[in-house]
Amino acid sequence: MTLARIVLHAAYLRAPGLLPPLRWEGGFALGAFGAGALWAVPPMLFFPEGDPLLRNADVAMYRDKQQGRNACLFYSGSQG
Repeated sequence: MTLARIVLHAAYLRAPGLLPPLRWEGGFALGAFGAGALWAVPPMLFFPEGDPLLRNADVAMYRDKQQGRNACLFYSGSQG
């Protein structure tokens, strides 16, 4: 996806007047959406709902918030 965005940017730099501005903007927006989707899908596949790693991270995050933030916590089985 990033390669497609680079090619689109290079095409724009070579001939900015080739397409109307809204068409260029649409291409860049589509590329940004696609890149975001590519970054969002793998965690959903590798860490399904109910995964112990995510639950443990959630517990540590909420404990950190309870202690006033900016703390460094390590998860132990007694926290869950």
